[in-house]
Amino acid sequence: TNIDTKAQEQAPTYQSLITMGDKEFSNQEYIKAKSYYQEALRIKKDDPTAKSKLNKTLEKIREQSEKEEIFYQYIDEADNHYDNGDYEKSLASYKKAKSLFPKDEYVNEQIQIISQIISEEKDKIASFNDIIRIADEFMSQGKYTEAVLQYKAALELYPNNTTAKEKYSSAKSKKEEYDNQSTYFEQLKREANEFALRKKYAESIAKYEEALAIFPNDSELKELIDSL
Repeated sequence: TNIDTKAQEQAPTYQSLITMGDKEFSNQEYIKAKSYYQEALRIKKDDPTAKSKLNKTLEKIREQSEKEEIFYQYIDEADNHYDNGDYEKSLASYKKAKSLFPKDEYVNEQIQIISQIISEEKDKIASFNDIIRIADEFMSQGKYTEAVLQYKAALELYPNNTTAKEKYSSAKSKKEEYDNQSTYFEQLKREANEFALRKKYAESIAKYEEALAIFPNDSELKELIDSL
């Protein structure tokens, strides 16, 4: 009988089970709370308090299960967008998942990684736009060699960018054309100089004027013609 009394003393009472159940319920540990309320019902069969608490707990377990299902749908969605490189959509889906379970480690880590990628991508786009702007300025100034180098740098950032490809190709053509004109221009100047040295001024002027037709703004050449 002494042992029985001890066992009774150690056995949880109805009230202690309800208290433990309430504690786990407030900690959102619904599975544990459910066990305590069920145990309390074994001690006090059909007790309305324990029954009500158990029903609320079962409802919470159902809600959590549905919540988890939606949570994992968001995760799948986010993972797919991430794998396809669609970072903005991926981030939005991970944030939806986070709103359901804010402390989930995987979700928080992914949000951090993607935010970093998006930030770096924005910097990259800004650099690309700056390079294109500088290259366009060089083109408008007729500095084709510099423009080609800049467009090439832009393509290193985004190799498949159609605009950069087209501008690079156009700048290369202009540079080639300009280089050819420069070579011919220098040749005409040399020939004109030779004529001038041989005192064949009419022929010299004709060559200088042909050269001037290539680069009409060459002030040095204008002075040379005027001096003859």
